[in-house]
Order: sequence, then C-alpha cells, then structure tokens
Amino acid sequence: IKSKSQTNLMASFKSLSISLLFAIGSAQIIGDTPWDTLITTFPKFLPVPLNTSQAIAGGWELVIGCDSDDAPGNVYWYDKDLTSMPIFNADGNIAGIIIGIEDPGESQHGRAPWVKYENTYDNFTFYGIEGIFRDPDTICTVGSTGDVEFGDRLWFANGSHTAYNKIPLNQSYCALTYKQGWDQGGCKDGYFKMGVHYWRYNAVNLDCDNSYPIFILYDDNRLHAWGVAMGNTDRPYANSSRWEHPPGSLLTNFFLPGEAPTCLAEQSNLYNSIHIYMTSSVLNHTTPCPEIENITTTTIDCTGELYNGTDDKVQEWIIIVPIVIVVVLVLAAIVYWKKCRVSKESKHQQALLMEDGQYHSL
Repeated sequence: IKSKSQTNLMASFKSLSISLLFAIGSAQIIGDTPWDTLITTFPKFLPVPLNTSQAIAGGWELVIGCDSDDAPGNVYWYDKDLTSMPIFNADGNIAGIIIGIEDPGESQHGRAPWVKYENTYDNFTFYGIEGIFRDPDTICTVGSTGDVEFGDRLWFANGSHTAYNKIPLNQSYCALTYKQGWDQGGCKDGYFKMGVHYWRYNAVNLDCDNSYPIFILYDDNRLHAWGVAMGNTDRPYANSSRWEHPPGSLLTNFFLPGEAPTCLAEQSNLYNSIHIYMTSSVLNHTTPCPEIENITTTTIDCTGELYNGTDDKVQEWIIIVPIVIVVVLVLAAIVYWKKCRVSKESKHQQALLMEDGQYHSL
C-alpha cells in the first residue's frame, strides 16, 4: 500500500508532466483551435461546406480526388468556380481550402506559395494558394480525422506538397516577425470582423511583383482567419463573386500607417483579394482593436522564447527533451518508491523474526 507521501509524490510528477506538455504547446503551430466554420469574402460572407455530405447536397462536385497524383485531398468546386475549393479528407471532413485562379500572372509562375495543379478530372491546369488544416501526410487516409473536428493547424503549401509554411496559432512578435518575417498590419474590427492583419516580407519600397500574396488575421491573439491579396502588376481581373476587388488606396488601409508598399496606391487596376474566416465566435463579436504598438527588435529579446517554428529539427528537440526529462524523473520516483517499500518490508520482517525469537526463548 502506498503511503500518503508517496501518493503525493507521484501526483506531483504527474502534474509536472502535464504542466511541461502544456508549456510546450503554448506557442505552437499544431494544437487546439476554436475554428468551426468556413466563410469567405467580405462583406458577403459566403459559406463553404465543411464535409462532403454538405458539398454534394449543395451541388458541389469533385474535381481532384485522392486517387490523383500529388492530390492534397478530395477537392470540390461549385459551378466550375476556382475561387474557393474545399479540400476534404478520406473521411469526408474539411481538411483545407484552395483559393484558385486560372493564371495569377506570368510573374508568379514557379513562385511559392502558388501551387500549379494539373491532375484534375477535367484535364485542365490552374494555380492556387493552398491552406491545409490537418496533417497533409494523412489527409487521404481513412480514419485520419481522429478527434479533430475542423483542424489543428494552418499550413500553406509552399509552391508544392513537399514544403509548408507553418503559421503560429498565437499572435507573437517573436514567432511571427522574428522567426518568419510577418509584419503587423492594420486592425479592422466591428463591421469588418477581421482583427489584426499580418503581411509577410513587407517593405515600403517593395516591388509589387514580389509581394507575398497571403495575409493572416488574429483576434484576441488567436489565429482566426487569413486571406489572399494579389499585388503583382500582371494579375488578371478575377471574375468571380467570391473575389473582392479593392482599389489600391483602400488596400493600403490594412497596413500600419506609413508602412504600405507605395506600389499598391500607384496601380490603377482593381486588386483581387479574399478573406477566409474560420471562427464563428469572432464573426459574432470581434475583439475591439488595441492601440497600435511600435515594436522594435531592441525592445524584445526573442532568442530565449519557446517557439515551435518552421525548423522541424528544432521543434522536435523542443518537444522531445522535456518529455525525456519528465520520463526520467517519473522512473526515478518509481525506483525510489520501490526501494522505500522493500526497505520497509525488510524492517517489518526483521521485527517479526525478533518477536518470534523472543517468544521461543520464553
């Protein structure tokens, strides 16, 4: 029978294990998310089906299947519209979405994060920005849904299905700007339902043909939405009701004051952009925008922050080392407990033998 102190010791180690694992996951690229919906296009807020049953019932059709070479999953479209193409896993549940276009412009050919899709059932080629919500290696595996109802990550295919840009689930300067080159942009609450924008590789003197087409959105420090904004000068006009078409003067409002690339306002053609909302609670109530904070690299030291970034090897060691430490401590506690138990039993037996010897001497 375990003593009260031994029981408390084991409980303490169990609590320590849980606490360490929670700390590991607190700044993560994989984990629990509040995502429960898929809505595109401000201000129309157009729904996208979350499973194949909804898709088929709504008239969506399969255009790329898991049986196709290099398929990201089972991809559906509605009325041959490439703009918002949900990706479902082998179980029929949402696993991602492709924001597609027939041709984004020659300047974007062969440039990440654009993916070129060729193995479609209708034998045509198109390009897309691919956002993945589940493990891409198991999307086409039956039973891979597990207990993840919507998704546990936002990974963007980085020009192919061999590399991914893995987005932090929590808003953090060190995780976003220092590690991945995302710069904080404008915040839009209320009617916009967007929160804080982040733009990658941004600069005032940026060449718009080199602009990164993805932006991400945080509300109350949690990743809740993202979008695509095509800034390249050779972009076509995307003729779909799901695309947004802001002028350059309006698009600059989604950056911090004075930080929008000047090439945006200089272009006269309307832009192609789209927002993808994934959290119904934020759509119902967006957190009021905070005061703008001027963050500089001299005020924050990011070298010691625990962060599961894009370096998979570093991420693996960050996860493995604390777990090994916890396991060693637990094993040491078990050995100590067994040693104490054996010692106590030995003393008890010696006492019995002494009592027995005294009894016989009488």
